[in-house]
Amino acid sequence: MAERGVGSATDGQDSEIATSEVVTTTRLETFSDGVFAIAATLLVLDLHLPSGVRPGGLMHALFTAHQLAEYAAYAVSFFVIGITWLNHHSVFRQVREVDRTTTIINLLLLLVIAFLPFPTQVLAEYLNTGGRNAHAAAFFYSLDMAVMSLLWASLWWHCTSNGCQLLRTKMAAEAVRRSRLQFTGGVLLYLPMLALAFVSAGLTLALQAALALYYALDPLRRSRPSTPI
Repeated sequence: MAERGVGSATDGQDSEIATSEVVTTTRLETFSDGVFAIAATLLVLDLHLPSGVRPGGLMHALFTAHQLAEYAAYAVSFFVIGITWLNHHSVFRQVREVDRTTTIINLLLLLVIAFLPFPTQVLAEYLNTGGRNAHAAAFFYSLDMAVMSLLWASLWWHCTSNGCQLLRTKMAAEAVRRSRLQFTGGVLLYLPMLALAFVSAGLTLALQAALALYYALDPLRRSRPSTPI
């Protein structure tokens, strides 16, 4: 009887620890929203006033090739952050509670998003220089995007593992399979951008914008129906 009592106490402690590691999504989403907002704001700080503007030459200086490269890199990255924020909301609207693994993957995703203004600045600076520097800048930018896509796929794969226990509603097996393929498909689309970066930096940026549209279509909307738990 004593041994059984000890076992029950231990089981209770283990259950309490496991329960403490499962929290609601509110705190996670609030922190994530803050990171998204800061990352989007930091992008505009990388836009610089033209230097050496002659009297009456501001109009031309605002639309030089270098300035246009800054505008393009800013617009694409802001578009990416905005779409990522929308999809982040869409994903966690489906999630009932988050465990430690979900939190860690989400933190890694936010790490990559918060880092995005730096490769954006690098690409804007070297986009029109041509040669190896432009290719290196495009590769650096594409690498950040590829890692972001990989973390998105990892996050959704984990949320739909173990019978979708973390979700508000249990998705049918076919819907889970389709949604996982769509998230993984994004990774496969971003990987060729790493090679394209060494061909054309400008084309790489343009296709990065096009690939952002893939995520703008919200893979979860294309993966329903789901069945109630």
